[in-house]
Amino acid sequence: MSGNFLKFKRRLCFIRAVRACFVGLSAGLASAGAWLVLTRLALIEFDSIYSIFIGIGVALIVGGLVFLLSRKSDKAFAEELDEKFGLKARVQTMIAYKDEDGALFSMQREDADAALSLVPVKSYKFNNLWIYIVVLALSTALLVGGFIVPDMRDYVPPEEIEPFALSEFQRKGLEEVIDDVVKSSMEEEFKTPLLDELRSLLAKLETI
Repeated sequence: MSGNFLKFKRRLCFIRAVRACFVGLSAGLASAGAWLVLTRLALIEFDSIYSIFIGIGVALIVGGLVFLLSRKSDKAFAEELDEKFGLKARVQTMIAYKDEDGALFSMQREDADAALSLVPVKSYKFNNLWIYIVVLALSTALLVGGFIVPDMRDYVPPEEIEPFALSEFQRKGLEEVIDDVVKSSMEEEFKTPLLDELRSLLAKLETI
């Protein structure tokens, strides 16, 4: 196989690894941040320390999957190189007949290798790198947000005190007590101050 083609394959492998790191790290940071937010808001009953293990696990799994799924066969990669650099199917033909013997095949492989040698390896670039950087920044912001959100795990809501309001039933009850005292045979020296207190109590309760 052409030495120049192998250089491009190594370049492809490097880009796959970088892409996998970006995606895996972004997924890990986002997962850890989301777990931390849910934990601190007391929406899930787990310790926030688990966010570290969640983030590492997700990063490894997602990064590994991206690296594996982005693998290209020699044929597909050769087609991409031909299309990207205008090599007119030279690399595809070289790969298709790489195991064939004969002067014609040898000349074709040399021609393809010579065409590839004119293309700088670094010209095969990581496309849309800025998107991966933005996603990584957003994932990092989510993790930072997990440390900023208020910790609600030990939050005790204040006791709600229902304001007092004199009901009609309570008013009638007090009025009946006052009537009973008025109709009672209690001595006047005790009845008068008691009635004053009861009427004063009713007046205060009505204004609360």
